[in-house]
Amino acid sequence: MHLPRRARAESRVRVPRPRTLVERHPAAGPSRAASRPRRPVIDVHGVSKIFDLGQIKVRALQNLSLRIETGDLVAIMGSSGSGKSTLMNILGCLDVPTGGRYLIDGVDVSEMDEDDLADLRNRKIGFVFQSFNLVPRTSALVNVELPLAYAGLRGERRRRAERALASVGMAHRLNHQPSELSGGQQQRVAVARAIVTNPALILADEPTGNLDSHATEDVLKIFAALNQEGRTVVLITHEPDVAEQTKRVVRLSDGEIVEDTRRLAVEDPPPAMHSMKSAHGQRAHVGAAEAQP
Repeated sequence: MHLPRRARAESRVRVPRPRTLVERHPAAGPSRAASRPRRPVIDVHGVSKIFDLGQIKVRALQNLSLRIETGDLVAIMGSSGSGKSTLMNILGCLDVPTGGRYLIDGVDVSEMDEDDLADLRNRKIGFVFQSFNLVPRTSALVNVELPLAYAGLRGERRRRAERALASVGMAHRLNHQPSELSGGQQQRVAVARAIVTNPALILADEPTGNLDSHATEDVLKIFAALNQEGRTVVLITHEPDVAEQTKRVVRLSDGEIVEDTRRLAVEDPPPAMHSMKSAHGQRAHVGAAEAQP
């Protein structure tokens, strides 16, 4: 999806900011993540999104408000056409709302230009996608280093990437390319890439959609461990058994929140893992055999 054009002329010289849009911090362990002040990472006020298709206008989101606290583990669910993909794009700063206001970790995105949005995405949001989106013919280590390279970090890149891969059980696969990894292993690398910048938010779009039951459980355990460290994790999913592994479930229909169920308090540990009951168990393994956690 293309980001909307801003009014700023391309020929205009960009004035340097007096300070960085998002301050850089070194990678943090559990103690630093847990010490963040308790404030909403996601604060959405009356957001609407209308797609103009010529003679037809599609209202994908309607006056939607949502607040997600630091350290929460949330599932956003909905059938096709419910608006969950549109909401995911807005939460991830991949698109902008037609109306309303969105703050991520205290930063208002409504007046940002494309460069600022890209800066914010790189430093505030860690993305995990269903299709992994790893760079082919590139090692796991280099894939995880990429967000740090985009942020201009040099000296600590390798060390931080190695630490992120070790945290998801992939220390023994640093130099393997995506084609040499199973689906579950590729998703672990994708999670490592998402957390290497120490983002305020981990946003996962159908992260288990291409995985079998064993790999699904492994990946959900990683998300639970990250949340246990104090990280905020939002899963976009259509699978009830995946949603059951979260502390809060938000359901969308026709662009509106129709159900918001708090299963556990924000400060509680994530739910105990149980066996996956969905169609995951019928999927074949992709690629090589799974590495043991």
